[in-house]
Amino acid sequence: MATYVAQCVIGSRSLARIPGARDAAWVALLGLPPYSAFFSGGAVGPDTWGLLVADEAGKPTTTFALDGTLPGGDAFGWGPRWTPANPPPKGTSLEIWRKWCLQRDRVMMAHGAGLVADGWTVRVLALLDPESKTKGTKYSAQEADRLGLPVTVLGWDARGRRFRTWEL
Repeated sequence: MATYVAQCVIGSRSLARIPGARDAAWVALLGLPPYSAFFSGGAVGPDTWGLLVADEAGKPTTTFALDGTLPGGDAFGWGPRWTPANPPPKGTSLEIWRKWCLQRDRVMMAHGAGLVADGWTVRVLALLDPESKTKGTKYSAQEADRLGLPVTVLGWDARGRRFRTWEL
């Protein structure tokens, strides 16, 4: 029986604005062990950088997009949407959008756990900005851990301008 490995990358969007973080993230992403397919939330920063690396490597990619769609979802047999619901309309409060984003993150990790049940190996890499105000990456990493998915957390060390192993 073939072993399939799904790599998930989640990360703080704020890292996209930090000088040096992209280059350091690129090193981490290029150093990932081999995988068969890739999924992420597709947010600006680490999620998108991971998608680019996977795409360059010719790996199938899936994005849990905030509009409720699941581009590339057929790579895992998941279908075209991660939710039947529509996203909150533009102009909705930040709290409602936050809840929507966290729901997406829970569904994404549950899909990862479903892959494990189907015989896949799933790994999660979280690239964290400890100064992030939203804490969505930390939440998602904790959710993955709660579901039994192996999570590697690398936190941005602003002084050293590099990522280092970080505890949840």
